[in-house]
Amino acid sequence: MWRTIRPDSLSVWKDSEVVRRLPRYRAIIDNERLAKYLIAKKFAFDGDLSLSTSGLWNLHKDISSKFESFIPKVDTNYIDLSEVASPTQSFLDLKIE
Repeated sequence: MWRTIRPDSLSVWKDSEVVRRLPRYRAIIDNERLAKYLIAKKFAFDGDLSLSTSGLWNLHKDISSKFESFIPKVDTNYIDLSEVASPTQSFLDLKIE
C-alpha cells in the first residue's frame, strides 16, 4: 500500500548516500531488524522514574550503554524478543518520562 501512496519511497533507496546512512532503517523496512522502540519496550530496568530531570538524564545515560549492547543480541537472534516477557518498567518508560 505505501508503494502506491508514496512511489518516491522506493526511488530514494537508489541513492547510495541514503543506503549508506540509513542501513538499520532499511533493514526494518525489509523485516530484517526490529525498530529500537520495540526493543526498548522489552528492555527492563529498575530505576526510579520519580527522579529529578537531571537524575533521569543520568539514569538514561547509564541504561543507554547497556541497551546499546543489548540491540546486537536481538539483531543476531541471540535473544528472541518474542520470548522475553514484557517488564513492569522498561527503557521505553524512561524515555517517555
